[in-house]
Amino acid sequence: MSVSSFYPLFRKTKLGLGVSHPDIFMTWVGGIDFSYRLSRKKKSITLSLATYLPIFQHLSSILSHQHIDVYSVEDLPSSTKLALSSGGTVFCKTIRKDGSEIFHVNDVHKDAIILNGRTHTIQELMCSWDLFQLHVLENPHEYTCKEITRRALIQFVHSFSSALHNLDRWSLLLRRASMRNSWKDLLNTKKGYFILAIQTYQQCSLSARVHREQFVSSLSHSALWLSIPELAQAARFFQKSSQQWQRIGEVLISLEDPALQEAMLKIRLQTWNHTDEQRLCDQFEQSRISIDLPFRLEVLQATLTRIIDLEAKGVEAIVKGTGLYEEPLQSHYA
Repeated sequence: MSVSSFYPLFRKTKLGLGVSHPDIFMTWVGGIDFSYRLSRKKKSITLSLATYLPIFQHLSSILSHQHIDVYSVEDLPSSTKLALSSGGTVFCKTIRKDGSEIFHVNDVHKDAIILNGRTHTIQELMCSWDLFQLHVLENPHEYTCKEITRRALIQFVHSFSSALHNLDRWSLLLRRASMRNSWKDLLNTKKGYFILAIQTYQQCSLSARVHREQFVSSLSHSALWLSIPELAQAARFFQKSSQQWQRIGEVLISLEDPALQEAMLKIRLQTWNHTDEQRLCDQFEQSRISIDLPFRLEVLQATLTRIIDLEAKGVEAIVKGTGLYEEPLQSHYA
């Protein structure tokens, strides 16, 4: 479930009554991140970039948060009854192989549970999901909504130091050909180039850019609501960063080749599939187009350097605005 679709559900709970705008709510449960993993097997290359945080991560550090895994649907009524008895706000996260969904728990009976105001029988749930997680959130310190917002921003600062470290690590893999899974090595083959061009476009130009833009909006609204002008300054840094995320995702795929151009169009239209990937990769491998790899690697490195600098400055502005005095969060890029 996306943050935007979760907001109408959350604002009806006791905990969310004071959250008057979805962008403020984004500050509570949203948040950007960056983690990097690149795996290479004999016939495949997989790039995995995580660009946002789990939905309860910030709140778990601010409020009282209890997490209960329910492995058998038969145990769901008793576990839910126990969770509701705490008096906190209870959510049920349902998990299956192709995704997950979050519900607000209203009530529970022996053979049914009321989620988002709708009654689900235990038999119905048994056929729909593989695993259930109950999340109980309480506010024992009675923080105001504004205080929770400020604390959520502080939690973001703490968590984002690892994101900056991971961005630095990626920059090393772009610069140093001697490192395992270096990009220069992987991009030297037409197949490797095509796969990384597709995956970088999907995960940087689309996913990372969108999450940064959402964060910009939440910072802008928080700046007005909390009367902290430094948050507006941070928003401007992350806005510029989102533009660089789009650019870094297009550096490889923007090559004037029919196979790459068709791939970009299909990804934008959300019609991209495995058959397209196989067909267009074969077509690209047979083409004679000149890639000029040193130039494209140089652009990737320069763009990533700008991203690191902008996002570090954005974090420093949040630190200043929230009164969190730390050593400046700077890039290790050298």
